[in-house]
Amino acid sequence: MHLTPSPVLGWMPEYLSQEDLHYQAEALAAQYRRLGLVGKKVLGAFS
Repeated sequence: MHLTPSPVLGWMPEYLSQEDLHYQAEALAAQYRRLGLVGKKVLGAFS
């Protein structure tokens, strides 16, 4: 399994569980709310 660094999870497995995906989606939504992007379409790119 390949692990990548994550500020929230410490190390994030390449293959995430449904619980992990839900947690990440909630964290991302909270960040968008903090940025004032509620109700707007956002395109995110990760490398």
